[in-house]
Amino acid sequence: MSSNTIKSLINVSYCSKYAGVFPFQINSDGNVTLSKIWLIWSILTQSFFIAVLILVLQSEIFALILSSDESLALVLTLCEVTLFLVTIIVHIIWIIKCRQQLENAFLILAEFEFENIAVGEKKKKIMCFLGLITLPLADCITSGIDFTATLFSLADYLQSTFLFVAIFQFTDMLKILDSCFIYITDSLKTSEKLNISRPVLKQHLEYNNKLIECGQILNECFGPLLLLVLVSSFAIISFSLYYIYNFWQYPDVTTTCAGWVTIFLIAFHSIVKSCENTVDKADDFYKCISDLLIKDEQISIDNNIQLMILNGNKMKFTAFGYFTINYGLFCSMLAASVSYFLVIIEFKNLSKNGKENNNNILNDTTTS
Repeated sequence: MSSNTIKSLINVSYCSKYAGVFPFQINSDGNVTLSKIWLIWSILTQSFFIAVLILVLQSEIFALILSSDESLALVLTLCEVTLFLVTIIVHIIWIIKCRQQLENAFLILAEFEFENIAVGEKKKKIMCFLGLITLPLADCITSGIDFTATLFSLADYLQSTFLFVAIFQFTDMLKILDSCFIYITDSLKTSEKLNISRPVLKQHLEYNNKLIECGQILNECFGPLLLLVLVSSFAIISFSLYYIYNFWQYPDVTTTCAGWVTIFLIAFHSIVKSCENTVDKADDFYKCISDLLIKDEQISIDNNIQLMILNGNKMKFTAFGYFTINYGLFCSMLAASVSYFLVIIEFKNLSKNGKENNNNILNDTTTS
């Protein structure tokens, strides 16, 4: 009989399997096995995106648009699709490599059995996926009906959707981890009211260490995805802001770009908020331990318990070890995006003024 946590893990992995970003089968006991069927499906989906990208690069419409005023939009979209393609392929390869660690994390969660497990933020998911449906359709309508352009918009939509499915799978898993932290914290508070014993306290500390280990494993398994998503979000937000500024006289273009900015801000914020919530839930357990040590002097002088607390790891999420994921990173990325946006505008104005000065000099020399 599978526990509720395993059932929740299976549920949050359904969409990821159909999107081709999670080629595994989760058994009722928490074991994770590589599924040949889902692996073949992952290869087929990524092969489709590679074929569409090659088709667009070799098409006549690509050459025509590249020589027009819409060249920047096409180049940015191509860069976006290519970046998403690389991100998903890297994520699939890495998560296959980390299969055993992922199984260890699921087996840890399988030890916890309780009823109420809240998973994910439905409003943010609905907003993202509605935006991902609407924006490519708007591109097709504004650019006219063309097979290559329609196929490219479809690939752009599907690729973005699959990427966001992988992101929300990670945030949903963190939500399950949050529920486990809440469970052991509430259990500790209940035991505290009944005069907690030292073996029970040590058991809760062991549970907490296991959950922190589980969080670190999930962070490692999804590390490359988090790094590439955060970097690509920063780049797409920066260039979309510039594109809004450069083509503000075209409402359809600015609306589409503003939609992409909104979607990636939501995804970025979802990752940061999920990581911060999990860290807060882990800290709540330690706060409960601190209150208990203050109230009970006999427990506070127990060397074994003090050693377990000191040796316990602190929950922290990083983007593949490069930087810590928190609200400070979110604000820094936004500030950097605005800064680069202003720098690009300044360079454009300087180059424009330089061209005007050169034209004036040429006009003066010809008239004299």
